[in-house]
Amino acid sequence: MKHSALFLLPAFVSLAILMAGCTGSGTVPPLEGTAWTLTEIRDDAGNLVPVIAGTEVTAEFSADGRVTGFAGCNRYFAAYSLIGSSIAITDAGSTMMFCGDPEGLMVQESRFLGQLTSATAFRIEGMTLTLLGSGGEPLLVFRPGTG
Repeated sequence: MKHSALFLLPAFVSLAILMAGCTGSGTVPPLEGTAWTLTEIRDDAGNLVPVIAGTEVTAEFSADGRVTGFAGCNRYFAAYSLIGSSIAITDAGSTMMFCGDPEGLMVQESRFLGQLTSATAFRIEGMTLTLLGSGGEPLLVFRPGTG
């Protein structure tokens, strides 16, 4: 009996090491406290398209019910509330600068802010945050940013 327990010990140690290594690398980022960077936005035809090259759109959800970020040209802020995977983003505001470059930036920013406040649900899968519309359609797709 003593020998069979010693024989299984290396297998248990290897399994424990393997399991410990898997849990750290597969961590899903939380909605709150993660600096999210927009990667895709829903266009007028209903398709997800990449953000305009050279632009950065961000969102950071704080524990006090505020979402803030950069919309590509202007900084924005809003209140949000969660019930399970449902989200309501309200009372949005932003600075009011105009940016003409790159072409289409102000259209993208306007679309982003409109879709942000029309989101009704969210999901986080792997390293991706998706804000969804009332029909479950993806509106905005984010990945964790640098900061």
